[in-house]
Amino acid sequence: MILHGQQSNLNAERILSVAPKVERCGAFRLNMVREQRTINAALAFSFGRSALPTYEEAAEILQAGELEYFGRLTSNVRKKQFFLGRSVGKKAISLYLNETNLKGLEISSGVFLQPFVRYCSRDNPAVTLSHSADFAIAIAYEPGHIMGVDVEQIDSGRADIFRENLTEHEKNIARRTGCEQKLVSNVMWTIKEALSKAIKCGMTVPLDILAVEQLHVQSDGSFISNFKHFGQYKACSWLVRGFALSIALPKRTELQLDISTFGI
Repeated sequence: MILHGQQSNLNAERILSVAPKVERCGAFRLNMVREQRTINAALAFSFGRSALPTYEEAAEILQAGELEYFGRLTSNVRKKQFFLGRSVGKKAISLYLNETNLKGLEISSGVFLQPFVRYCSRDNPAVTLSHSADFAIAIAYEPGHIMGVDVEQIDSGRADIFRENLTEHEKNIARRTGCEQKLVSNVMWTIKEALSKAIKCGMTVPLDILAVEQLHVQSDGSFISNFKHFGQYKACSWLVRGFALSIALPKRTELQLDISTFGI
């Protein structure tokens, strides 16, 4: 596995720095290979958007059912998160399918609120998405190749809660990274959430089922981890401008991702 991005100074002051905030969005194909075969996958993201989406803006990309749900939301935070999630999700799917009409794509929710794609195609992708504060990210990928993504804003208060839910083994391996514990606790949480999305259960199972067995800091400051009960999976994690980001994927799949591509 090759992971790029300069993160060698893993301290909270640097990771949590917020100046100056810029708005960025984009989509690109992921470079993934498994057993010498390229895996079709596309990633889309939105970062730093402060403006609430208008109904007219939402109507440009949402189908009737999605737009009706958007209109029923009373919380501005939920409106923004729903719009950003659907926006990045559809952009990732659009790139995967080479379909430019975002409104022609629908992202529905399953029984455990897992997203899935409705579109008239023989090659519909699976999709995984996540949003926290003003960061939203989605990956559209081959349905036969399992993935999950999660992003969480780094927060000292929530980090304490995350740490309380770690096993003793996880606390030990977190300490051995040499990184500030509030950062590692956030990373650990995103690792578990990413796995829960990959296996389509969400955070509905006991957290020790998703236990992290090993966590290593790479030379570029990114993290590689594997799992106690799901040895066929691994997770790749990064600290990105005040957020922890993790992607769970099959252990033998090679992923190349340069986080500088995000431009944030």
